[in-house]
Amino acid sequence: CWVPVLNVISIFLAIIAGIISIISIVKALKNEYISKSLPISALAISLFSIFLSFSINDYLFGSTSSSSTSSSSSTSSTSESSKNNDLNASEDKEVEKSQYAIGDVIQFDNKEITVTNVSRNYSTGNRYSQPKSGKEFIKVTIKIRNKSNDTISTDTLDFKIQDGNGVIGGCASPTYSLDDEIYSTELAKGGNKTGSIIFEVPKDDKNLVLIYQPEFFSNKKIEIKL
Repeated sequence: CWVPVLNVISIFLAIIAGIISIISIVKALKNEYISKSLPISALAISLFSIFLSFSINDYLFGSTSSSSTSSSSSTSSTSESSKNNDLNASEDKEVEKSQYAIGDVIQFDNKEITVTNVSRNYSTGNRYSQPKSGKEFIKVTIKIRNKSNDTISTDTLDFKIQDGNGVIGGCASPTYSLDDEIYSTELAKGGNKTGSIIFEVPKDDKNLVLIYQPEFFSNKKIEIKL
């Protein structure tokens, strides 16, 4: 179900599995089977497979359809095409800017992203939670504002760190003990969230870059020099 187009096959298999699961649940309720958890789990997996398959294909073909519509519109009028190209170039320049800095208010994907503070050599206050030899913890505080008309989601896993050697890694485990961790949060229209993430990086590394990439299937991202 993870493979676009081919996952159509998994939809049919999941439907069949779901029907069998429902039959098994009914029989289990009649005490024909001892276990009720197995058919319930099977039904949940079947429904998840169907949902995931539809979601992946919807994203894939929705993006293709949007791209085709944009291309058709641009050929209908030379002056309108020129205006749209200038606008798109401006947006691409905003997204593809080589690097941003701490304090920059970055317009990205209907959001405002700002790194408000970076604490080097951060101490967790827990002697059992210490960085490895030659490493240090840094605490990065980020503000996210929803600029769209829809509800959006944010997550700690949307952020990664790249060190001076080009190694990219996710958050460190002490992040989940923070009182202000970003977590998986939903923001309504105009909503904002300020939270922190802890990363483990080479000690005194001066070339750290925070990477924000919220879409798993998209290459769009921003980089912030820390």
